[in-house]
Amino acid sequence: MASLTARTVATLLVLLASCTVHEYRAPAREAPSADAPVVLFFGDSITAGTGVGQAAAFPAVVQDRINSEGLDYRCVNAGVSGITTGGSLLRLPEFLREPPAVVVVELGANDVFQRVPSEAWTKNLVEIVERFQAAGSRVLIAGTLFPPFELRSRGAAESVYRDVARLSSAPLLVDLVAGVAGDPALNVADGVHPNREGHRRLAETLWPYLLPLLD
Repeated sequence: MASLTARTVATLLVLLASCTVHEYRAPAREAPSADAPVVLFFGDSITAGTGVGQAAAFPAVVQDRINSEGLDYRCVNAGVSGITTGGSLLRLPEFLREPPAVVVVELGANDVFQRVPSEAWTKNLVEIVERFQAAGSRVLIAGTLFPPFELRSRGAAESVYRDVARLSSAPLLVDLVAGVAGDPALNVADGVHPNREGHRRLAETLWPYLLPLLD
């Protein structure tokens, strides 16, 4: 009887060891459906993919990740090279006619480069975020802090992003380009815009902040 019990226990242990618990994942999608909710990337040349093109820019990499996770969202790249927060305000009506489900706002670097007073682009960013929110969009602020900024300007830019997040109650990724900006191996020849690998890094940095907004 004892030997029979031992054999039974041994058999059970083998069976248990062969069982693997798998976390459920939705099947990957080849592409979003025609009526999939939109994730709008509202930004400047970083979003636009200057140097690599939109097909390799981080919004396209995020779309691949969304597809691989089995989520049904359609990423729209609305990046414009050289645009400031003031110029972006003028573009808002075009995107508020059919409000996107989610918006990633990546703006501000050109305001710093052009020495726009921080009070002015704080006001612009708050208005951009709040107008999207009022239309029903979930908004993520993606800041960009570049090494070429003098320390005072870099600190002021970070303060602007934090103030905008506080005033609008929107989630904030303080520095989308952290670990990429300033690294020659991750940027095109101009030293400012990410290359293909750099954009893949941006997408990886963004994903944990974006995912909670994709319901």
